[in-house]
Amino acid sequence: ETLRPVAVGVIHGLAGSGAIGLITATTITSRGLAALYLALFGVGTILGMVLLTVVIANPIAWSVRREGFTKRIVGVAASLLSIVLGIAVLAGML
Repeated sequence: ETLRPVAVGVIHGLAGSGAIGLITATTITSRGLAALYLALFGVGTILGMVLLTVVIANPIAWSVRREGFTKRIVGVAASLLSIVLGIAVLAGML
């Protein structure tokens, strides 16, 4: 169970910002330095997402184990936050 947040963080880290890293790497003239930048960027992204997942996992797991009002409030809040963030991302694309 301890590895689950780590796995989620790694997957999010790998999927999240690859395009940004590649765009930046194209501005580096040395292939070796560009590869080093991409490696460091990837490791930093993965570590950041793992840390964020670990920090967020415990409060969410605690609220899910609870019954009644707390569980409903956390579910509704998470849903609304996801919707708001989705709309913000879509609005930024237009």
